[in-house]
Amino acid sequence: MEQNNLCNIILEKYYDTIYKYCYVVLQYNEQAAEDCTQEVFYRFSKRNGQLHMNGDIRFWLYMTADRVLKMYQKNECA
Repeated sequence: MEQNNLCNIILEKYYDTIYKYCYVVLQYNEQAAEDCTQEVFYRFSKRNGQLHMNGDIRFWLYMTADRVLKMYQKNECA
């Protein structure tokens, strides 16, 4: 399967789930959740050639979301 097609499928499959996760962690802040979700998928798009698509992409997305959320929260509290 073409890499771009696979990336689009992953985006469609997981975007809402990652957004909802960020939304809850960020205490229902819609804009912050959207920003963090976009950052997660931006990082995914930069790394998709290096990631093994047959691995656990969901796990990678959640781990990346955790890093993005921690960075966001750290910057907000600074």
